[in-house]
Amino acid sequence: MSKRNFILLIIILIIVVLAVFGFLYFRQSATAPGENGGGTNFLSQFNPFANNKPATPPVATPPANISGYQPNPAPEVTVKLKKISSMPIAGFAVFSKERLKDVPIVPTITQPTDAQTPAPIVKKTTKPTPPATEFMPALRYVDRATGNIYQTFADKIEERKFSTTVIPKIYEAFFGNNGMSVIMRYLNEDGRTIETFVGNLPKEVLGGDTTGNNEIKGSFLPENIKDVSLSPDTSSLFYLFNVGDSIVGTTLNLSNNKKVQIFDSAFTEWLSQWPNVKVITFATKPSALVPGYMYAMDPSNKNLNKLVGGVNGLTTLTSPSGKLVLYGDNNLSLGVYHTDTKASDPISV
Repeated sequence: MSKRNFILLIIILIIVVLAVFGFLYFRQSATAPGENGGGTNFLSQFNPFANNKPATPPVATPPANISGYQPNPAPEVTVKLKKISSMPIAGFAVFSKERLKDVPIVPTITQPTDAQTPAPIVKKTTKPTPPATEFMPALRYVDRATGNIYQTFADKIEERKFSTTVIPKIYEAFFGNNGMSVIMRYLNEDGRTIETFVGNLPKEVLGGDTTGNNEIKGSFLPENIKDVSLSPDTSSLFYLFNVGDSIVGTTLNLSNNKKVQIFDSAFTEWLSQWPNVKVITFATKPSALVPGYMYAMDPSNKNLNKLVGGVNGLTTLTSPSGKLVLYGDNNLSLGVYHTDTKASDPISV
């Protein structure tokens, strides 16, 4: 092959290669970037350092909030506990108590007077203005070791002794009549007989909170009372005690000491609850091997109605309205009994 023909062949090959490259280049440019997973032209497919990741689709931007509404953040709940008693207690009560109101002292500014100007005549009032008072929540509680009663206001924890009457080893204590009566339960010296003492607390003098020498006077209820319950307004007490081979239930008015028998049963193992003035409930003491039963009574007519029954290990708690009864069994299952519809709903722990 002559030299002239060889050079012509080389030129033709170069033109063909350039034409192919040009065709592929313009064809690749017509494809949108990111659709083939490569770069903007086919040469990038042979580039080992090219970014061959698929292009990220555009993210839609939510419209701006122009209403001005800002959701309120969830409030932080802080529980602050205060220690009230300095000793173990047998029971306590919260009641409303009157106290002298703290009035800030405003200093009086006297204006200088001329010696020739006569002093103003001040008229004396015949009736002094009584001090300002307020009713605030207060607490009374019984020292478990001595039976002494202590008290303090809820907003100002200042533990003060209220009584000096000593009754050792109090196991249970209840307060009634807005904190003016106390029921103390303890074991006698023989360690077997249950004693129940009902005492009346002396009325306090306004501002006389420092008095701690009060004596608690009262009387004893029958021995070995099995169970006690306070009325919702704490004005009355219901208690169960054995008489022979049966058990008797009696209400005691803590204001006038009037007693009324409203219940008796040959079965002696009962637990009582007084959720409202029209309902006193009776539940058999729970046993995993014996079916338990629950009844309700209106103290005014003494009618006993069965609510829940045939449940082993029955334990109950009645709502203040008396319409709901929470009960459990020996399998740790919980249920709610509706006293108005006579229906039961199982609930989880």
